[in-house]
Amino acid sequence: MLIGNSIVLGGPTSDYEEKLGARLENELGGKYRVWPVAAGGWTNINEMAYLDRNADVWRNADSVIIEFMQGGLSIPAPWPGYDVFPDKRPRLLTSYVLRQYWRSLLANRRAREFGALPQTGMPDKSQLERFKALAANIAKDRKLVIFLYPTGADLRKRLEWQRAIAPIVEVCKATAAKCVDIAQAPAWSESAYFGDGVHQTAEGTQILASILARAVD
Repeated sequence: MLIGNSIVLGGPTSDYEEKLGARLENELGGKYRVWPVAAGGWTNINEMAYLDRNADVWRNADSVIIEFMQGGLSIPAPWPGYDVFPDKRPRLLTSYVLRQYWRSLLANRRAREFGALPQTGMPDKSQLERFKALAANIAKDRKLVIFLYPTGADLRKRLEWQRAIAPIVEVCKATAAKCVDIAQAPAWSESAYFGDGVHQTAEGTQILASILARAVD
């Protein structure tokens, strides 16, 4: 299982084979099926809500990979919810489209705010404790990898980045989770980003997949 935000989700026009989950599965040589779970703009607080709601998903996984970006445990992203982003296949397409239209109007304010990246700020203490408990629970019976994804600005401000990820590194030390700092990978550089300095290029996705495959395998 691979959970994150748009770094995992990929662009809306990207073919599935170009996305991180597919690239990771390919890097693992067919040993695993990778199940990506992601929404643009999600923070780890949004992700924890998903994992709480769908505990059966991670409990049936051999390995779980969680993305962390700076600010990931500070506040949740505005989430329009499953009325706008359904997690089940509709029975009737026409009724689904009509319901989706009206629900989208009702959720329009939240949907309009959703998707901005990245959040900023140090972890909220209660959310950090919640994340630590979840990490310990997941890592009891399966491999847990937390990959620490920097922006281009984080690469230029290494001391600030180290302070930002320090609480997550402590979580890994206190549990059986494995932390992977992408900023420390020799192959990772500012050339791996698009112009926004946040989202990775196709080459960046391939580098990420290779790093994660080594961490899991």
